[in-house]
Amino acid sequence: MGEKQGTPTIGERLTAYGRSACNFYALAERLKARSEWHMGTMWATSDLSYISNEYGELSPEWHRNVMHADYVVYSYWTPIAWRNRNGAWVQPELTYSSQTTTKHQGKIAVALSVIHKV
Repeated sequence: MGEKQGTPTIGERLTAYGRSACNFYALAERLKARSEWHMGTMWATSDLSYISNEYGELSPEWHRNVMHADYVVYSYWTPIAWRNRNGAWVQPELTYSSQTTTKHQGKIAVALSVIHKV
């Protein structure tokens, strides 16, 4: 359990909802902390070797923007959201072939909408 007696940690909250469910507040906490995590085929990193070299299906017009990120959320190997070095979050409104990536985009959108509450 977490720091307060009986309060689950972020990791416990993410896994407590099962593989296909998502606790958006716990996900928002991870995004805010810019921590490394994996949730199935959705994952996040601040490792610049990935950020500057891996774009997956992301439209080329967005590549330069991702290169200036300090934290990126991926679906498979495609960046679907990132935090710029100035602290602003970017989530392009793009459509991908994978339905899973579309679901990931939705989860990140909701988590970003509540990030100020965590």
